[in-house]
Amino acid sequence: IAVAFWHPFFRDAEGFLTPKVCLLLSGGATLFIFALTLGTSWQRFGQWLSLAIIGQAFALQIIQAGPYVRYQHYLTIEQFFRHPQYLLGVAVIVLQGVLVYIHIRQHLPTIRRFLNEQYRKPVLVLAGATFFFTSATLSRNIGDYAFELVLATVIQLINLGNIILIAKHIPQRLSQRIWQLSKITIRRFRKNIHLFPIAMALWIVVISALLNYFSYERHPHVPDEVVYLFHAKYFANGQLTMPIPPVKEAFDMDLMFYETERWYSPVPPGWPAVLAIGTFFGIPWLVNPVLGGICILLTFFLIRRIYDDFIARYSIILLAFSPWFIFMCMNFMTHTATLMFALLAALSIGKLIQDEKLGWGLLGGSAIGYTSLIRPLEGLAVALILGLWLLTIKKFSLRLKAIAVVSIGTIIVGGSVFFYNSYLTGSPTSFPIMVYTDTYYGKGSNSLGFGPEKGLGWPGLDPFPGHGWKDILVNTNMNLFSVNIELFGWGCGSLLFLLLIIYRRQRRAPDWWMVGFILLIIGVHALYWFSGGPDFGARYWYLIIIPCIVLTVRGIQFLSNSWQSSPTLSSALTVLPVLLSIITLINFVPWRAIDKYHHYRYMRPGIQALSETHHFGKSLVLIRGKRHPDYMSAAVYNPVNPDANQPLYVFDKGPEVRRKLFQAFPERPVWFVNGPTITGESYKVIEGPVLSSRLLEDMKKDEALGEPTQRNQPNHAHQ
Repeated sequence: IAVAFWHPFFRDAEGFLTPKVCLLLSGGATLFIFALTLGTSWQRFGQWLSLAIIGQAFALQIIQAGPYVRYQHYLTIEQFFRHPQYLLGVAVIVLQGVLVYIHIRQHLPTIRRFLNEQYRKPVLVLAGATFFFTSATLSRNIGDYAFELVLATVIQLINLGNIILIAKHIPQRLSQRIWQLSKITIRRFRKNIHLFPIAMALWIVVISALLNYFSYERHPHVPDEVVYLFHAKYFANGQLTMPIPPVKEAFDMDLMFYETERWYSPVPPGWPAVLAIGTFFGIPWLVNPVLGGICILLTFFLIRRIYDDFIARYSIILLAFSPWFIFMCMNFMTHTATLMFALLAALSIGKLIQDEKLGWGLLGGSAIGYTSLIRPLEGLAVALILGLWLLTIKKFSLRLKAIAVVSIGTIIVGGSVFFYNSYLTGSPTSFPIMVYTDTYYGKGSNSLGFGPEKGLGWPGLDPFPGHGWKDILVNTNMNLFSVNIELFGWGCGSLLFLLLIIYRRQRRAPDWWMVGFILLIIGVHALYWFSGGPDFGARYWYLIIIPCIVLTVRGIQFLSNSWQSSPTLSSALTVLPVLLSIITLINFVPWRAIDKYHHYRYMRPGIQALSETHHFGKSLVLIRGKRHPDYMSAAVYNPVNPDANQPLYVFDKGPEVRRKLFQAFPERPVWFVNGPTITGESYKVIEGPVLSSRLLEDMKKDEALGEPTQRNQPNHAHQ
């Protein structure tokens, strides 16, 4: 582990850790656990736990993920032969499989008998198919897809066998200590203060903030994030729009709407308004980590109200160690805020039903309304499920009052969007984002429903033109795969325990509500042409994370109760997923943070360091390269006011745009900077500072001679 952090072999040209370091970190953890338990009563447990860690670590090394806009895939047969160094990983996985099979085959009849007693054969076939088809996602080449399905399923089965052997040897004292820790409370003023959810909330704030600081570098990486931050910047400045900048084509940003006299972001205002709070204090990168901590607390109190203390505590353990949740709290996307307001709405409705105090209904309705201001479709889904919950109130008079109060709160907060729409588009019912997509991509291209006109022309992420049943199948496949990988990051797949309860014949009433909400979210998004892409898992389905975790805990509970005749095994099965989540923290989280999200989509914050080094000051900085990532990475640091005493980052589109810029900003010195797609690393100054007047004179001379200088050449990377 020390070598991993110290040796330059494990760092890139800029000094950041490379994905190779993950194998060394996992190997160090493996050796530590193996040595710590050697010669003790925990020895067999330590051996199987060590094997699970190193096996998953090598499996991750034969996966192609990287900082690209693509779903992860195992290497193909051709790639294995072309890069024989990866065969070492295959050899370790084969050795793991052999050891697991030798020791688990004596337990196979017991496992088979248990499954046959609990499930009918058609259900087992359906569960097996789910396990198989969620192990890998679609590829363009059907042969590669078939090979990957088999390889991924075999690896999941090996890890499944490995965790069964871990469960068999888990020391009972370990289980008891974990649950003792989770029950710590402080008695004060005749009330219990639950320390465990507070500790889990603080953990999420710290781990996601650290990941944002080091892996994400406090910098946006997805085009949406750039616009959210820019949107928040002018909101924090007290503006709903900005005056159109001189030479608007040089300020060409995705998801920005340009009118004659003003420009603005067309995305819904809810999330930028929340992000503006952090922007105002200069810490926008801490907003989502803090919201993530709040989500932990809300989840605990909500699930405790619906189920019991055990399920509530276990749910926040799994949530706090979920890679899906951790990395969503790390970024600048909308989804953590959406989840927080949805949880607040659900908890408020729950308290209204139980305490019969209408004030909770007003809070719940306001939270539903604000959810719709962030992501309107999710707001609709939350309103539907909570509206159905209100209909379960037995007292007719209370039911009517509750529905009325919740509706009022929803309308007051959610209805504010109509005033916002009127200000931007001139019509309360014309949403800016729809006007934007209709203008730039075609009428109805971004609306719900089916038809050949749907979609924005992204063939890599939307393989079929328009939106139809084939799109639903492909989108569902990609999102189910993402949930299976990202929810827990377990080597055996994340859906294992969830499937145990989903396909169970007997479920509690709250379980049905959880299943219903999952199906509702999947169903409403089936009407939309886009799956959400590979950015941060199945992000369009993100609200299902809590129901999925709760049903996973119910699956664990069912499995543990099924082995009550063996108290030691029952206790071990209860604590097993906690150990799997610790393995995820050792293996999956560092791998994902380093391999994928560091410089994700080639977005880099280097322009700020360059500005400080060269003292750009009040200058004009021409960024050469592509709009994304080169210009978008710099544009997010532009001031709201073009006259501000700081650099203006503009997109170098060519001589004509350049001429307009020099004329519009004659007093600013000019710098020319090559972006990362040109340099292959960070931003690099190629010339500057040069006076605008001198550059205009040079352009006239070059045009007269017919020999343009290098600086007056078109931006070939952009073209």
